[in-house]
Amino acid sequence: MEDGGELLGGLLAKAVVFFDAEGQARAAHCEIDRLRPWTTALLNKPTRLLPESVRELIETALLPGSNHQVQDIVIPSSTGLLESFHVSCAPIHGKGDIVTGVTLAIYDASTVQELGQNLGQMVRLASIGLLSASLAHEIKNAMVAVNTFVDILATRNSDAELAPIVKREVRRIDSIVGQMLRVSAPKKPHFRVVKVHELLEHALSVADHRMAGNNIRVERKLDGDPDTIMGDESQLEQAFVNLFFNAVEAMGSHGKLTVSTAIDHNSDGHPILRVLIQDTGMGIPADLLPEIFDPFFTTKTSGHGLGLPITRRIILEHRGEIEVQSQVGEGTTFAISLPSTARQP
Repeated sequence: MEDGGELLGGLLAKAVVFFDAEGQARAAHCEIDRLRPWTTALLNKPTRLLPESVRELIETALLPGSNHQVQDIVIPSSTGLLESFHVSCAPIHGKGDIVTGVTLAIYDASTVQELGQNLGQMVRLASIGLLSASLAHEIKNAMVAVNTFVDILATRNSDAELAPIVKREVRRIDSIVGQMLRVSAPKKPHFRVVKVHELLEHALSVADHRMAGNNIRVERKLDGDPDTIMGDESQLEQAFVNLFFNAVEAMGSHGKLTVSTAIDHNSDGHPILRVLIQDTGMGIPADLLPEIFDPFFTTKTSGHGLGLPITRRIILEHRGEIEVQSQVGEGTTFAISLPSTARQP
């Protein structure tokens, strides 16, 4: 538990209160607005006047030989509600291992829960890599013959409309299989300036056959200007293709796929390119939304549950974010935010 206390108190802490050897709070720093009045109220009070949950932690931490303590406590926020927070309490040691004070670190429960979910997803993705490596080796061998055959066909039928698309997709498949074979030392994305609108159009052309067969109408609202980001062209296209195929399967027939882009700014004021992919499909039940990015999770009878986890990994590797909103019977929207090359205002 000691290492856990150091991690939680040091990396995730949103509020820190320092107590002296007498148990009095001498300094406080708080990044949670609704909690700031509570931390400020602790300052310069004798131990006996502290809230019972805090007093017990401080008194224990001041004992010789004490270690980190991690637990949940209930704290009244400025909204008037009682909220549960994770707390890490650690003694500060001076010369001769004498306890000279105590650090009380407080952090949101939701932050820790999200960290645990992300870690679980990473572990499951690692198992996918080990499972797929042997399959990738066989696919790679077969792709040599396929690639040669497609090159011959494309050369003899250079006017064929699908020839450039087929060649491009064969190269993309070969690249994907190559990444799978390097699972023991995964290759990082090769970043360069790419135009997202072009990638979206390429991805739509890949999904066009399926959409045409299901009478799905595509509406474009590509207003993000500039649409340039630093990214890996092949990986980003793979992410978009996954989302388009997902939308087609969710809509069945006679649906509408809306693809839109816009320039926005994150909380730090940095420009981001926001991509929205909206379908008019069956929607996702609210209780299943937290699981859709989990490897192998799928509601399809023939699905493998790998498309969305891979898509999420690609977006995160591009320092982006992906969120989903859905309502049963009305459709689903995936919102992707990627750092833009646009100048800051």
